[in-house]
Amino acid sequence: MSEREEERTRITGEQKSKGPGITSRSQMRLVIASILSVIAWAVFILVFALAWSGRFSIFQNIIVTIVSLFITGLVIGLVWVIWGSKESWNVR
Repeated sequence: MSEREEERTRITGEQKSKGPGITSRSQMRLVIASILSVIAWAVFILVFALAWSGRFSIFQNIIVTIVSLFITGLVIGLVWVIWGSKESWNVR
């Protein structure tokens, strides 16, 4: 590392990235939130299958599963897009 880069690192506290991976605390929170969203979806499907699905036909149960998976994916994707757009403004 050059003297200038060392000075910049000392002043700003920035670290060089050592390759792909989770680089920030906010990104780690998003990964955890994504995992928890998938777990919440799985719990919803299990509760739905055990408690509420008796009143619906098999086709309606499949539709509920597909729609709930779509909504979960949409929410996770939207959260990551918002985070990515905020991070792109922070890149120098």
